[in-house]
Amino acid sequence: MLGLDTYNGTPPPNRVELTSAADDIAIVSLIGEHDVSHYDSLKIVLARAAIRAPNVIVDLSECQFADSTAISLLLHGSRVITRYGGHLPSWCRRGRDPSRAWRNSAVSLR
Repeated sequence: MLGLDTYNGTPPPNRVELTSAADDIAIVSLIGEHDVSHYDSLKIVLARAAIRAPNVIVDLSECQFADSTAISLLLHGSRVITRYGGHLPSWCRRGRDPSRAWRNSAVSLR
């Protein structure tokens, strides 16, 4: 797991983590709340994920809130990764509504 926030003991409540599910699949997990203050860490982790694997899954199962900055960056990342033949789907835990994080965001996707 790669987290850009360095911490001792308890991880910060709002963070971005990068893990690998397979050689061709990287997972970017958004945990907690994400706004403009998390732009740089999210951008760096998405870039590292795209370099690591052609397919990047964005795990929103622990994301409580994402503002328009975070959503815009995810949408841009999806366009870039797709342009190079990869995929960037979002995922939530089984039994949870996958659009929950989007509905709780500061942007309407209608």
